[in-house]
Amino acid sequence: FKLGVWTYKIGDPILFSDSSKYDSILYNNLGGKIVKIEEEENRVLFSIEIDKVLNSIHVSGTGLELMPKLNSGKSVVRFAVKKKNAGDDDMMKMQRQMYHFKLLMRYQFIKRKG
Repeated sequence: FKLGVWTYKIGDPILFSDSSKYDSILYNNLGGKIVKIEEEENRVLFSIEIDKVLNSIHVSGTGLELMPKLNSGKSVVRFAVKKKNAGDDDMMKMQRQMYHFKLLMRYQFIKRKG
């Protein structure tokens, strides 16, 4: 799935970066993988399996949705990213929304070069 300049696919490993939007739930360097991508008219829903056990109390009021577990010792959370038009201003807004997670493969490549 392509969103702006990024391409995502199911199974991609990801790494969360600083994300004040989800506070301590999706903290810096928390690993996970994309398990589902749903495209709607004005937004894209990402379901991410994370290496952390959560319950409904943890995600209450955060904007995250707890999905059914796929594996023991992990949780699946879903969140939305708004789609924007192709204008520069809109692309910058989308980039800020997507900043809270990176594809792990890109992160590891940059880290090795670094």
